[in-house]
Amino acid sequence: MMLVLVHVLSTGCDDGASPPEVDAGSDATVLPADAAIDSAVDAGPPVWEQVGGQLSPAAAESEDPAMMVVGGQPAVGYRHASFQALLQTWDGSDWSAPVADPTEGQTIASIYRAPDFCSDGTQVYMAYGRAGDSGAQDATFYDRIFLHRWTSADGWSILNGGAELSQWLDAEEVGYNADDPAIACPTGASPVVSWPETDLAADQDVDLFVRAVPGDSSPRINRVTPQITDALVSDVAVASDGTIYLAHFELATDATFDSKLYVTRYQGGNLQNLGGAIDQDRDTNRLSAPSLALDGSTLYLAWSADRDDSGERHIYVARYDGASDWQLLTTAPVAELVGAHVDSANPDLIINDGKPTLACEEVGQAGGYIFVAEFDASDGRWRIIGDRLNVDAAREALDPSLARAADGTLYLAFEEFVDGRPQIFVKRRRAGP
Repeated sequence: MMLVLVHVLSTGCDDGASPPEVDAGSDATVLPADAAIDSAVDAGPPVWEQVGGQLSPAAAESEDPAMMVVGGQPAVGYRHASFQALLQTWDGSDWSAPVADPTEGQTIASIYRAPDFCSDGTQVYMAYGRAGDSGAQDATFYDRIFLHRWTSADGWSILNGGAELSQWLDAEEVGYNADDPAIACPTGASPVVSWPETDLAADQDVDLFVRAVPGDSSPRINRVTPQITDALVSDVAVASDGTIYLAHFELATDATFDSKLYVTRYQGGNLQNLGGAIDQDRDTNRLSAPSLALDGSTLYLAWSADRDDSGERHIYVARYDGASDWQLLTTAPVAELVGAHVDSANPDLIINDGKPTLACEEVGQAGGYIFVAEFDASDGRWRIIGDRLNVDAAREALDPSLARAADGTLYLAFEEFVDGRPQIFVKRRRAGP
């Protein structure tokens, strides 16, 4: 018999059944199959409150928000009207007007994230895929990755001397597009960007690269060899010593829809595999970007996966401390809608006061909601922080992004549909008992 509590956060399958164990191949990192439900009661106050009203202009859709804290105040970058990259900051009482789009409306509306923003606390960095010029006869024909920086004093400026971060892989061929960048901003160090890039000279492989700016690009990071398979989407994190970590999904060998999840360390020009395939997804067309977070020397990873091609994705979180292989925080997926779960996607993971803290979207039988939960290592449970965080519970909400201020305040940006269009909203949870 299943016990369902008010404001419950489950770390188990909704019907108590266990999905089949992942068969990720001979290079697999073995993770246990899902366990039965292990429910936990809401962590309670302090509660979330809305920060201002709708940020985004109502005339068009706004998507892919990136939550940041700049100068102690929240800031949000996002894609607007399909091809613009907008930034808005909070002045303590209201949201600014959108900062002028430095991409001139040439942002590629790619599948996973476009563009991506981060902040080191005082500056904002933005990596984006710029749409190619179909009439050009040079590198501008292709979609390319560029990096910009914003300060309150100087506005936007382009970095890397104005040159693309991506590499024109072979000038003799056509079609070397680069898009879907991920970016990380370590305090006091160079921003780091990863991206997939097509190489027709290598049988149309999509290769994954990363680089700190300034700095040179990494070697190709794709895991499967000698038959290279396509890298799909990545996330990047940077340690205080400059060590770069990448998580990415990559097509399984000879597979059309199956992909596997890997994590790689990049340090001193060298690539090191952190285990084998951590998980697999049976529906590559519906992938979410994975999310990495660092707590000292411990690396955490959140991801969503449809393990058995059921059309239902679940979210998992694992850690890697260097002393052992990847370990799931809970052997069952993280889910709040016990008995009503339909799908989960777009996890965003940060570390808050030493606790892994996760935001995600979850779809139930009555609609799509945003949740935030934190992991309590003392009893091995995820606990929900607050309730369903939509501004209006009758509207669908998607794609959350978390950030933590120095005073412990959590900020959350997300999309919520208003009159049929996704728009951007922000909530906060002040630090407290």
